[in-house]
Amino acid sequence: MTAIQQRFVQEYTVDGIGAAAAVRAGYSKKTAKQKAYELLQNEEIVNAIKERWVSLAMTAEEATKRLSDIAATRLNDYITVEEVWDTPMIKKHLSVLIAELQLELDIEEEVADRTGLFDGNGETSKKDKKLTEAQDEFFLEQAKRKRQIVRYEVELEKNPMAYRFVKGEPILIKKPSVNLIELAKAQERGNIKKISFNERGLPSVEGYAADNAMQTILKLNGKLIDRQDHTTKGESLNKGFLDFLKKVNRA
Repeated sequence: MTAIQQRFVQEYTVDGIGAAAAVRAGYSKKTAKQKAYELLQNEEIVNAIKERWVSLAMTAEEATKRLSDIAATRLNDYITVEEVWDTPMIKKHLSVLIAELQLELDIEEEVADRTGLFDGNGETSKKDKKLTEAQDEFFLEQAKRKRQIVRYEVELEKNPMAYRFVKGEPILIKKPSVNLIELAKAQERGNIKKISFNERGLPSVEGYAADNAMQTILKLNGKLIDRQDHTTKGESLNKGFLDFLKKVNRA
């Protein structure tokens, strides 16, 4: 066997899905289905697959358990939903924002007066350097608020419908999170095919087809109806292990 054929043997014993095993082995996606069919017609490759399964010491019961785990694996089992605080953006007319800024101005003026930031004549108190810095910061912030009010007023004169999107009140929302540790364990057990991460660090999970796994379980346990096919001259589609390998999960 060639190196790529040996790789196919290894990959096929993972899930028994021919086309998927062919792609993972290195064959083209476009020809994977046909290539898998051809490989499973090769008796040497089929025997190698059987030998590998034997070397893995997997009994029919173990195979059924493994495939049952694959079929029963749901991504929802690895997702938890928790409540977190979120601050949504809300739409506000500029007149509302002007009123809010004016309220801030009035409150800060009152706080400065009650805490003695300035003397009774409105002159700067002769105190230490820290007080002077606090006064400078007060004037700067108040000037910013006044300038923003004027900015909004001018804009409203030109566009009476003007608005802004601003942060609203915090609300509790339900946020899903993925248990990456349990997902990694599931991948190690072979219950899911692949875990990858995008450029934002968000996980992407690729699972095995549950219907394929369940079909294989039924075949292993002889539960499938024994159908006849005219293309096989009336012979059973499920006759023997060799035919099973050739015909199951070709897609």
